[in-house]
Amino acid sequence: ENPRAGPFVVAMATLVRVSRVGRPFFLRCCTLVTDARGIQAVSVPSRAILSCATLHRNKVVSLGGGLRALTTDSDSATSAPSGLRKVGDKEWEMPIPNSRVGKVIGRKAVTLQAIQKSSWCSVKVAHSDDLQDSGERKITFWGPEPAVAVAAEMVNQICHPAEVWGDAPLDTKVVTIPADKAGTVIGHTGETLHILETAAGVELAIAQRDNYDVDMSVMITGTAEAIGHAESMIDHITKDSTEVLNVPPNMIGRVIGRGGATIKEISSLSGVSSIQLPQKPWYGHVDGAMPITLAGSETAIELARSIIQDLVDSDQSMTPELPSVDAVHQRMMYRLRPLVVSKELPIPDDSIGAIIGKRASVKSFLTRLTGADIRIATDSTTATDNQQVAVVTGSESQIRRAERLIRLMVSRSRGHVHYTLRRNAPKAAPKVVITGGAGNIGSKAAAHLVACGADVHVLDPWDPSNRVPGVTYHKGNMLTLNRWPQLFNDAFAVIHLAAVNPYPGLSWAEAADSIELNMTVMAEAARRRVPRLIFASSNHVMGGYKELGGPIVGPDAPPLDVSLPVEVGTKWAAAGAWHDSVAYATAKIAGERIANSLALSHPHTQFISIRIGWCQPGENVPEQMDAGGGGTNAVSSSSFSRAESVYPDDSYYDEDLILEWYKKMWLSNRDWQQLAERCVYAQLPDDTPHHLIVNANSKNTGSRWDVSGTTRFLGYQPQDDVTRGADK
Repeated sequence: ENPRAGPFVVAMATLVRVSRVGRPFFLRCCTLVTDARGIQAVSVPSRAILSCATLHRNKVVSLGGGLRALTTDSDSATSAPSGLRKVGDKEWEMPIPNSRVGKVIGRKAVTLQAIQKSSWCSVKVAHSDDLQDSGERKITFWGPEPAVAVAAEMVNQICHPAEVWGDAPLDTKVVTIPADKAGTVIGHTGETLHILETAAGVELAIAQRDNYDVDMSVMITGTAEAIGHAESMIDHITKDSTEVLNVPPNMIGRVIGRGGATIKEISSLSGVSSIQLPQKPWYGHVDGAMPITLAGSETAIELARSIIQDLVDSDQSMTPELPSVDAVHQRMMYRLRPLVVSKELPIPDDSIGAIIGKRASVKSFLTRLTGADIRIATDSTTATDNQQVAVVTGSESQIRRAERLIRLMVSRSRGHVHYTLRRNAPKAAPKVVITGGAGNIGSKAAAHLVACGADVHVLDPWDPSNRVPGVTYHKGNMLTLNRWPQLFNDAFAVIHLAAVNPYPGLSWAEAADSIELNMTVMAEAARRRVPRLIFASSNHVMGGYKELGGPIVGPDAPPLDVSLPVEVGTKWAAAGAWHDSVAYATAKIAGERIANSLALSHPHTQFISIRIGWCQPGENVPEQMDAGGGGTNAVSSSSFSRAESVYPDDSYYDEDLILEWYKKMWLSNRDWQQLAERCVYAQLPDDTPHHLIVNANSKNTGSRWDVSGTTRFLGYQPQDDVTRGADK
């Protein structure tokens, strides 16, 4: 006890072992002298790799240089993984071993995407950097600190499955696997290795072999107890055995399947070396049952037996259904766990959704990552009115890993933290690229954004009729990549207005080209990490509501909110015939769907789709609007009357009513320019959807088009009203 500084803690470590990329490093005679405020003195050899340490409540919560946290209580759940350092606003970096990069990314980037969706954080693994010489790779996180902590812990558990709890040191042991059993230990795409690591709490490293006919060496890193568990598990999945299973006569066809398809699938899922069926007939067996001989490892036989038993016990009236690959892996985890225990964790009601995820996707990923089974108890006596109970089942190591992640995720969700990444308001002169910026609304947006101080670049295959001073123009075909994607480098926002044909009467061939154009531009923006992609959708994706019957304008007409199902295609009359915009609207809704898909896989880019109303070329005054839907470029109103005879239903034919429909979606020049500015400069709320869809209309009296979402998320405040025209 020191009356001034408080209680001191002196920790002496005579030998600390750290596993880094399969090589052992040792820190000798390491002395940590601390008080309640943290580390006061660190005495280590100059060659030691211990770079920093923080002590809190008598436990090490953060160790630099790759050392992982040594924790003993639940408070450790809020500490950050080791090696994580802040490099910018909401940007963090952490080194990971090169040997674990594939594990973090996963096949077809499935694991990396699951980490991003579960943590609400953007994660990127560097292709090459200066850390590679030391056997490490840099991984970057973007997001608020609580979300980064979740993502970093997930990556940390993948990269460092071996754990140290209490005073037990890490040890290493090399075991030899027969060449014919190497594939069994590795598993399909390394899944069995992952199961062994999470079940035993060890780290497995396989020595490279030039000749696959020789035995395989596996280095196991972990505590002595964990290594023992891992050895017994490896023995369990490599030791050959046989077992005879009797299938009831009425279930034989169900188990074998048409042409042997089911039995082959069972063999593939379980990993047995063979499933032998007897030659017909098999009389003399118990009750006419068919004996099936299962050969392979004890674990594979257990899995095959459980799958066959499920088929036998299932409802015969239902089509037989085999378990998924993930379900089989989960069964394997259950059978390999050295000791199965359960622990209850209280979860606040407002955090349950964050733990379960959409369609239980987050819970499934946590189970796959930690190896622990997680379920929300429905009959727990410890549940209260404002909290539920999660039951975590598994080995002690698996429960600790799952508990740490769950506590981090609860801490994040309790603060209602969603990643904002680089979606914040840009600097004074952000770079903005406008595709199709030489057209009507593009030139108006460009002129206004230049006045706001933005560095505006227009990309268009056509020369502008009137160049806006201060705008840099680039001519190019966006259907071919060529050199134009380089414009997106360092851009804060891309406003995508370009279309093969910008008019609603385009052909289906032109619509197909526009869809391809949308995909090309959006994918390039996402790939180059442009913080904001603004896509010009259209009111035509909801135009079908005009044709559904019932009131289309007036107080009895329901509002058209972006949450409603789309009804593509508006009908209008021109040259004595009726036309529709189905092809045009299809290209627009396809663009929205592309944005939605890219938003899920590229969380560093904020996608905004704006369903633009009627913004006419030039002065854009309401007096120029007509029922033909053409406005300034329309044919005379009389063409509408000449189309009366070809319209199939007189109940939909009312020129004044249809003109009123069009007027209610009017978007003035001033309001459009304000919205373009807000899309670029607005500080988005934390709960902004990754793909934001909004309506773009003026403040028209009696309008059905709901702009409340546009106001809430973007701060849009429309000024003009079609009933009084634009305020000059």
